[in-house]
Amino acid sequence: MVDSWVGYTGGSADDDNPPTYQSVCAGDGFTEAIRLEFNPAVTSYEEICRYYYEDPHVKNMFCSDDSGGGRSSMDAAQYRTAVFVQDEEQREVALSVSDDIGKEVPVLQLVNWFDAEPYHQHFCDPQAQRNHWEAPPRSAPKPWAVLDVWK
Repeated sequence: MVDSWVGYTGGSADDDNPPTYQSVCAGDGFTEAIRLEFNPAVTSYEEICRYYYEDPHVKNMFCSDDSGGGRSSMDAAQYRTAVFVQDEEQREVALSVSDDIGKEVPVLQLVNWFDAEPYHQHFCDPQAQRNHWEAPPRSAPKPWAVLDVWK
């Protein structure tokens, strides 16, 4: 990976009124996501999709009223599992890998992207997470919520 960002996608907003962690938690329709920048000469988009789909934590995590999680399907957007694609080529690869692996994970067109607040940007760094989540105490984030990929 060249770089990664944590942010929000899948909802309706504009640059003058972007989503915030608080608005996403309140159910504004955005999904917490990870945006990846990669070098296709080193790692292919297909390899990234395979890595994502083969992870045992990645399941069809759509919540339902009977899921036992206490969240309705309307609240599920925040933590839904999906792959947001930029073009038809990415869509075809993501769907092909999904079929090959045998996991039904939605493949959605990327409509918009907003970077999350700075304190969310070290999401994948265990030391930064320990420091952030220790003071003040907060609930742990949901890893593997969503994968976005940019070339």
